[in-house]
Amino acid sequence: VVHIKEPDSNGNDHRLMFCPTHKNETLKYFCATCNIPICNTCTTTEHGRNGHEFVLLNDAGSHQVAKLQHMVENTRQRLIDLRHSQKTVDRSYTSLQAQYNKAQHDINETYNFYRQLLDDRKHDLIKELDNTYNEKQNVLTNQMQKI
Repeated sequence: VVHIKEPDSNGNDHRLMFCPTHKNETLKYFCATCNIPICNTCTTTEHGRNGHEFVLLNDAGSHQVAKLQHMVENTRQRLIDLRHSQKTVDRSYTSLQAQYNKAQHDINETYNFYRQLLDDRKHDLIKELDNTYNEKQNVLTNQMQKI
């Protein structure tokens, strides 16, 4: 793109931009499809034949701003959706963690319950064994004394 400064009626400098393809043509349009400024000849050649959408270059700024505003709104909505999804995942994670902790606690409690039952049974069996042993030992001792 070639720039040439040209003063307007108020004495302000404006840049005329020339088409890089059609060197003598000033850029007057904006091809929304290609996202570049184009000249009048471009609208009838490569951009016009392929169904590209274009607007006057002066209108392109407001058109681009509108597109950006639309993109910002879509991004905001997507952010809201992502935050909602994140909260859902966080709640699921918290619930999973609580279920895991409860299951682990229940397993430990069940283990401790059965261990206590087995310890009690072991104690009872050893006591019964001791009693039986002592009785038989007494019987044998009595028999030895009689002989």
